[in-house]
Amino acid sequence: MSDQGLQSSPVDREAAAWFARLKSRHVSNATLRAFWAWRDTAAHATAYERVEAAWATAGDLAKDPEIAAATRAAYAPPPLRVAKVTWSPISPPRLGGLATAVAVSVLGLTWFTLTRPPTYSTQVGEQRTVLLSDGSKVRLNTNSRIRVRFRPAERDIDLLRGEAFFEAAHDATRPFVVQAADARVRALGTRFDVRRDPDGVWVALVEGKVHVTQDRRPAAAVLAPNQQLKVSATGISPPHATDAADATSWTAGRLIFHDVALRDAVAQVNRYAVRKIELDPALGQDALSGSFNTGDTEAFVLAVKAMFGLRTVAGDGDTIRLAPDPTRPAA
Repeated sequence: MSDQGLQSSPVDREAAAWFARLKSRHVSNATLRAFWAWRDTAAHATAYERVEAAWATAGDLAKDPEIAAATRAAYAPPPLRVAKVTWSPISPPRLGGLATAVAVSVLGLTWFTLTRPPTYSTQVGEQRTVLLSDGSKVRLNTNSRIRVRFRPAERDIDLLRGEAFFEAAHDATRPFVVQAADARVRALGTRFDVRRDPDGVWVALVEGKVHVTQDRRPAAAVLAPNQQLKVSATGISPPHATDAADATSWTAGRLIFHDVALRDAVAQVNRYAVRKIELDPALGQDALSGSFNTGDTEAFVLAVKAMFGLRTVAGDGDTIRLAPDPTRPAA
C-alpha cells in the first residue's frame, strides 16, 4: 500500500475510527453490532487488521526515540472545547476529542512504521533471532541494534551497535551489505559475524565469501571461511585464521577463549553483564583459555580468580573489582 493511499483511503480512516471507538471504556451492544456489520466486508476487515497490527507494533517499538516522539506528537490533545459526538448505527462513527487523537495516532503510526526502515534491538544479556523479508536470518547478540533497508538493487543492514550473526539468503541480483561504523561487508549468500567494539569492527566468516571495504579508503580484503579481520582507525588488518565456530559460539550461549588476553576476555564477558568486572591496572595481559556461559559473570570471576591468583576487592556496588591476591600465587 502506498503512503498516499494510506493517508487518503476512506476505508483506512473508517477502520481507525472504529478502532478508536472500541478502545473507549464503555462500548454498547448496539455499537458492537454496527461494528461487526461494517467489518463483514473483506476490505473493511483487512483495513481493520492493518490498524490493529500498527497498534501492536507500537508496543514493540515504544522504546525507539523517533517513534516515541512521533507518537507523542500524534497524541497531543486538541484545544480544549466542548464537542458533541453523534454516533450513527449505519455508518462508522465520526471522531471527536480523544477519539480523533487515537485515530490520528493509529494512521500516523501505520504510515510511519510502513515507510521507516525497521529496526531490531536487544537489551544487555538478551539475544534475538530476526527473519528478514528475503529469507535471511539475523541473530542479534547482547545490547545490539540493526536497521534494515532493502532496496531493489541491494539489501542494506546497518549494525548500529553490538554484534550480529548473519545468514544471508542467496540473491545474485541483490548483494547483502552490512555497514558497521566505516566498515562495509558485502556478500551474496553466506554466513558471517560482525561485531562493533569501541576500537574497531571485527568480521569473521563461517561460510561463503565476503568482501570488506572501509569508507573513504581504497583498501579492501576478501575473507575465506575460518578467517577474520579487524577494521579500525589504522585501516583493514590482513585476514588471519580463526576458528569460526569459536568466534560465533555466542549464538549457542557460550564464550570460548583460546590464549586470549585476560583484559580482552573480561571486555567480552562484560557485554552480557549489568554488573561489570574491573581489573586492577597491573592485570590484563595474562592469556586465558576456557569456555564460559554467556551472562554467567559469577562463574567467570571464580574461574579467573583461581587461575590467576586474584581476589575481589571493594568496589562501588555496580562493579566487581579484581586485584592480585598477595596470599595466593597464580596457578
